[in-house]
Amino acid sequence: MDALLGVDVGTTNTKAVAYSLQGAPLASASIPTPFVSEGARRAHQRPEDLWQATLAAIRTVVASLPPGARLLGMAVASVGEAGVPLDAAGRPLYPIIAWYDDRSTPQCAALVAALGEVGIYRITGLPPTPIFSLNKLLWLRDHEPDVLSRMARWLCVSDYIAYRLTGEQAMGYSLASRTMAFDLQRRAWSEALLDRAGLRPNQLPPPHPEGTLVGRVAASNAAGLPEGLPVFVGGHDHVCGALAVGAFEPGVVLDSTGTTEAELVALPEVHDYLEAGDLSFSLGCHTARDRYYAIGSILGAGSTMGWVAGLLWPQEAGEGSDAALQAMTRSAAESPLGANGLYLLPHLAGAGAPQRNPTSRGLLAGLHLGHTRGDIARATFEGMAIELRLLLEALEGYAGHAIERLVAVGGGARNAVWTQIKADVLGRAVSVPEHPEAATLGAAILAGIGAGAFRDEREAYAELAPPSRAVAPDSERHRAYNALYRRVMAEVRPLAAELGRRSGATPNAG
Repeated sequence: MDALLGVDVGTTNTKAVAYSLQGAPLASASIPTPFVSEGARRAHQRPEDLWQATLAAIRTVVASLPPGARLLGMAVASVGEAGVPLDAAGRPLYPIIAWYDDRSTPQCAALVAALGEVGIYRITGLPPTPIFSLNKLLWLRDHEPDVLSRMARWLCVSDYIAYRLTGEQAMGYSLASRTMAFDLQRRAWSEALLDRAGLRPNQLPPPHPEGTLVGRVAASNAAGLPEGLPVFVGGHDHVCGALAVGAFEPGVVLDSTGTTEAELVALPEVHDYLEAGDLSFSLGCHTARDRYYAIGSILGAGSTMGWVAGLLWPQEAGEGSDAALQAMTRSAAESPLGANGLYLLPHLAGAGAPQRNPTSRGLLAGLHLGHTRGDIARATFEGMAIELRLLLEALEGYAGHAIERLVAVGGGARNAVWTQIKADVLGRAVSVPEHPEAATLGAAILAGIGAGAFRDEREAYAELAPPSRAVAPDSERHRAYNALYRRVMAEVRPLAAELGRRSGATPNAG
């Protein structure tokens, strides 16, 4: 039996799954992704710790494969933006600055002052924010100059794992698109941005289409993989997930809920979007050949859920990673629609697309002494769903075509209460694949195309796409949520904006 291995190095967990050529999971493993917190929006990872966690996940899968299973190839998906600076011998020079870490805010501001937000966007498709790789490199230049002077190569997380497996270095277009150093239309490194940062083009690896061969696994390797196994270029986790659910065709939108909730739609070209200079959404190269995408996110979606669950159900939080969230979900289901007049604006990590403002803060509106934990829980789910509706309506207008199918993946897709609230608020069905961890499947698809098992992404999707169920909206609940949506837009969001102004917070288009 032939099989493909997909790996996803995520913010919270690192997963590995082996799939048959019919899309059935044959073996899987999930390991907590190690990180070191340095406070609010500050964190790093030790490259060796990340490598060992990935090895543990891969070893578990390899050891669990059914008899006779033969791996044809593998690819690695990962978070974007974060990376590893390597010296000339390929040794890490510094910890991995977490993708969401905003320590490089001053460096980003200086770059914007020099080139302008729209100027940067027209090259990269990215509204400038501190998280992107180029700003992290500028931070190293200013705070760890010895590291940058010795840096021979910067690899994104996916590429670092592939390098450790094969000894070869490459980067896919989708991860290059998250560096803020990539010329999106030319699909090449931007000389203008690299010059501004004082970087040499050869300090970044050659960019390739996803599914290109990186190299082969050595005879003796700690992962237990077969000698000579081809490792193919992987990509950004959200964009790999889009490949797995068919969101490489116009009209299909990926709703990926993890630490953030990301909405992604494919685009045939980006020239007009870049020229328009509308910073509402980020653009990038798709993992599907010759396609692009637009993406926007609700910042801190999964983190907000975890924070509310841990705060209000502390006893359950001590019982396991999901116990508090399960208690929160049960309690939310007992609260009526509208949470007895309570509403949570979920900007605990700032406001994402389309009205970007990293300094925006959350707001709990309508609170009185009669409210329960369940009301707060329901207000959190409903607040997330209202934010999703705002985002999707803006994305539909930005892309210029109707959303025909919304596919929910990631940890949030497993929550039936949350998914039903989404469908009711949106007034449209939400499709949930049987196996909602799409990033590993997307990585496996790239490996399958690279290995020649499939001609292209359409054939791979037709063979590997898991069965899905449609969560339909209730028409009466949708009408009630329409009224809540109008109230939020007319009253709650303006109040939050006013409070932000009074506190001295200033919007940032990134």
